[in-house]
Amino acid sequence: MDKRVLRERMRRKKRQMMIRHYTKIGLCVIGMILAVVFVVRGIIIPIAHHVAGGGSSDQTVQAQADTEEVQANSDAAVRQPLKGKSDTDKIAAMTAGWHEDANGKWYQNTDGTYFSNGFQDIDGVTYSFDENGYIQTGWVEKGVKDYYFNEDGSYDPSKVRPMLALTFDDGPDPDYTEMLLDGLKKRNVKATFFLLGKQAEAYPDIVKRMHKEGHMIGNHSYDHVNLANLSKTDAAKQIWMTSEAIHKITGEYPQYLRPPFGNEPPECSCAKNMMTVLWDVDPLDWCCGSSSTVIEKVVKAVEEDDIILLHDASESSVEAALGIIDALEKQGYEFVTVDEVIFE
Repeated sequence: MDKRVLRERMRRKKRQMMIRHYTKIGLCVIGMILAVVFVVRGIIIPIAHHVAGGGSSDQTVQAQADTEEVQANSDAAVRQPLKGKSDTDKIAAMTAGWHEDANGKWYQNTDGTYFSNGFQDIDGVTYSFDENGYIQTGWVEKGVKDYYFNEDGSYDPSKVRPMLALTFDDGPDPDYTEMLLDGLKKRNVKATFFLLGKQAEAYPDIVKRMHKEGHMIGNHSYDHVNLANLSKTDAAKQIWMTSEAIHKITGEYPQYLRPPFGNEPPECSCAKNMMTVLWDVDPLDWCCGSSSTVIEKVVKAVEEDDIILLHDASESSVEAALGIIDALEKQGYEFVTVDEVIFE
């Protein structure tokens, strides 16, 4: 082959390779430019805009979330979508205002929503709506407070539940105290436990549970002796050892003392720093095997602000205590710890 032809072919080949090379470089440059544009427009500009105050939509969403959180944590009712929306006949008949069906009475707003799960003022009157949007009557519990609503659903601030205090001596018992605690928790009732020091030391986990679940813990001496028959030194030792045992478990010293048999100890420094708490009603549950008899005695004898003496060392006593709660709550009583009865 002619050398001139060969050299020409080589020059064309070289030009083609150079074209391909620069084409690749150009594509790379274009790609880099596009990447920079993407970063600037997609990341840098939005950040700068947000810093400069352009994130109003995000702030609106956050504000809405904050409002919803506050509303969820309050006692105020919340608005729900139109009630009975799937029932076309019902929708046609709906107007703003009060409505009633087989389940109760409820209120529809002008925008088609209804109130549920909280309190709401309507025309100057406060109502309580359940989770399904129906008004509630009678006693309604919100947190640690009870509110009374009349038959027409209106709130009556003049009505306050009469209070009672349930107290339990001689515990904790390894077999029955936790059964009692289960029943109290189920009923959302707080009680007062006057503990023996030796029992507290033996069953600290039960004492921890009492304290954790909001019950009040008091001192009932170390091993249930008649403190009135002891010297000041020995009586003080009974009280001090028990208070130390309770403090070691709960981190708190008891403020209330119930001396065994109701006999106050001789004057001593330990007792001076504590309030003695006796009782108003004693059904003698510890010697009566029938829980129904104990319940009947208490229900007949009890009056507002009474302190009831019981024990947590037998199944019948536990059954009686829970039965007393169920019976007297139906009569409108509220069960509290002794400090609330004493200082109310």
